[in-house]
This record gives sequence, structure tokens and C-alpha cells, in this order.
Amino acid sequence: MRRVFTMTRERWTVAAIVITLLVIAAVAGAVILALQGSRGKPQMTARQKQTQRTERQATAPKTQPAPKPAPAPQAQPGGQQPSGTTPQQPAGGTQPSQQPPQQPQPRQTQPPVVVTPPSGQGAGPGAQTGTQGQAGQQAARQSLPPEIAKLTAGGKPGVMEFTAQWCEPCRGMKSIVDKIKSDYRGRLNVMTVDIDQNPDLTQKYNVTAVPVLLFYDKNGKQVTRHEGYLPSDEFRTQLSQMGVRPAS
Repeated sequence: MRRVFTMTRERWTVAAIVITLLVIAAVAGAVILALQGSRGKPQMTARQKQTQRTERQATAPKTQPAPKPAPAPQAQPGGQQPSGTTPQQPAGGTQPSQQPPQQPQPRQTQPPVVVTPPSGQGAGPGAQTGTQGQAGQQAARQSLPPEIAKLTAGGKPGVMEFTAQWCEPCRGMKSIVDKIKSDYRGRLNVMTVDIDQNPDLTQKYNVTAVPVLLFYDKNGKQVTRHEGYLPSDEFRTQLSQMGVRPAS
């Protein structure tokens, strides 16, 4: 009797183990199926959406925007036509006169250097002579700056030279200016201005570089201005154009 009971208990134990294994296998199978379904479902849904979107775009009718209507021409007062391809006409119905384009006039250029006429000749038509001419010249000289009046004293043309001791080109100009003073003695006045010792004159005549040479006629009018080194032959050519001749 005890043996029968032991065998029965063993059979129940084996049956319970088998049932447990079957349950575990069933649960595991269900979990695997659920995982496979969750992985495949979004992919299928995305593909389906893509397919539906492509079909919808292929079957949708293509519409074009309607053209905008052209604005209606507005009537102008006096029976004039609106502006467009045809020119406007005045109210009287006459065509506006067309003037031919004017040709540009050639521009007249003045010579860069003013030549002073030699002494003894008139200054041109309408020039004052006698006492009136002398009075006008005296009045004009009184309005000159004091340094220019001193430079052209005695009715002689003059040259104002701006220089500096530290300037290398100015040192080369010194021998040229000294030779000019000697050759044109009594016919030309030369004034040398050191820019370091005369800052007021330097600023007044807008001297920003040295050497600078300012040429004046006998009436105190500036003829030309030269900045930089000036060779002796060009210096004498400029004086010759001003009507100044060497003393010998």
C-alpha cells in the first residue's frame, strides 16, 4: 500500500513538472510573438503610409494659379491717352516739338603758366594808362600781403622758396637758388622761408612738403607753384616765360 502511494506521488510530481514546463513554453511563445509583432508593426505602418501618400499625390489633380487680370487703362482729362507704348499728346492734339540733342561744346583749357608781357607794352584792351593806371596799381599793391609786397618791391617779379635745414632736396636746391640770385641780380627778388622758423607763413601758404617754390609777377600775382626739386634749366625756363631775363 505504501508503495502504491509512493508511485502515485511521483507521477503527480512528474505531471506537475511537465505542466509547469508547458506553461513556461506557452508564455515564452506568447512573449516572442508579441515582440515580433511590435517590431514588424511600425515598419508595415510606415510602408503603408508611404504607399498611401504616393498614391494620393499621383491621383491628385494639378491646379495652376489663375493669371492676374491686367489693370484697365484710366482715362486722362482732356482726351489724352494713358501712358504706355504711345507718347502722350497735349489737349490741343498737336505733337510735342522734338529738339535735336545739343552737341557738347569743346572745353577751352588755359595754359598752366601765365606769361607776363614785357615792360613797355600794354596789358591789353581797356588797360588804364597814365595817372589812373599808376593809381590802380598802387591800390592793388596796398591790398597785397606784406610778405608779397616785400617780395615784389620795386616792381620786380619774385620767387618765394620754402625750405628746411633737415631736407635733403632743399640742400640740392640751395646752390641753384644762389646761382639764380647772382645771374638775375637787380631783375628778380628771391625770398627764402624756413618752415621751422616761420610756421605761420608755412600754414598760410599750405606748405605740406619741401622744397616749394612760388613764382610771382611784378604786380604780386602768383604765376605758378612748384613742389619738389626743380632743376636749374627748368627754373630758368619758368623765369623766361615770365619775361625775366638774366642780368648778363
